[in-house]
Amino acid sequence: MTTNTSKKAAMIKTILWIDDSAHERAAGEALLHKIGGITPRVAASSAEAKRVIEHVQVDAVVTDILRRRPDRSVSDDDGYRFFTEYLRPRFRTMPVVFHTKNLPQTFDTDEHSQYLSKWETPAKKAIELKCRLGEVLQLYEAFADFGTWKRIIEPRLVRVNSKLLERVRSIGDVWRLTPGQFEQLVAELLEKLGFSVLWVPGGKDGGIDIVASSAERDFLIDVKRYRASHPVTVELVRRVYGVAESIAPSRPDRIVYGGIITSSKFTKEVEVFEQAARRRPLLRDGEWLKAELTKYAPRLRGTNRPR
Repeated sequence: MTTNTSKKAAMIKTILWIDDSAHERAAGEALLHKIGGITPRVAASSAEAKRVIEHVQVDAVVTDILRRRPDRSVSDDDGYRFFTEYLRPRFRTMPVVFHTKNLPQTFDTDEHSQYLSKWETPAKKAIELKCRLGEVLQLYEAFADFGTWKRIIEPRLVRVNSKLLERVRSIGDVWRLTPGQFEQLVAELLEKLGFSVLWVPGGKDGGIDIVASSAERDFLIDVKRYRASHPVTVELVRRVYGVAESIAPSRPDRIVYGGIITSSKFTKEVEVFEQAARRRPLLRDGEWLKAELTKYAPRLRGTNRPR
């Protein structure tokens, strides 16, 4: 039986998919094949899953929760009990995804477990699961657990009062700002647009630089000051999207989105991802930045987008 509890996301190779439904197991195995680089394993019960784990190196688990007997009565074999009584005592940091029709607020997740709805289409599930089992797993300690967020992240959030908008005379001034100042400039723009904005200084929180909130929504935003020749890739968008999705179950009273604001542009792959994602991320490019600076920087006279 494997005892390695320090797996990084890049090392995830074998994923065990547990479901009492033969149809769901087959669909799950096909979905994992689509992700690429993954060896799928399947199990119909907790007992069968234990046998797999005892003989094969398993790096992550996708499991249902409610299981039924052949006569459709509810079985004592419960996926969440398998998680709490077997997986977590033995594998404290193994990534676990609950693939279920249960609502996320009806069970607890930890910093290494997440929720995936059975109601999604196979195409969207593939995108969602890739986010949950990708690089975002390395960011769980900061964002996935609400208690950790309150203890570590929120005390570091600061309100921006830099008045950088008043200093901008041309679009070219963007490139004379430090990275931290550029983040604050974007924060000021978002405040002008009506958001309540907090800045995350330090740049070591999984790419999240700004938390912008409206009445019911929170946007976790990564700010990228890139040249036009350096577009934002779909991998970066997936990462920020995954962070937002991981924290969402811990905040059922809020709608949480990921987002990227850049001085550059996005690749075509980002457009495809955005259309298929369950909850579209907030994506704003250099054209948006130029337009907003023209509106809200009182001394702006330049009209050229940063190159």
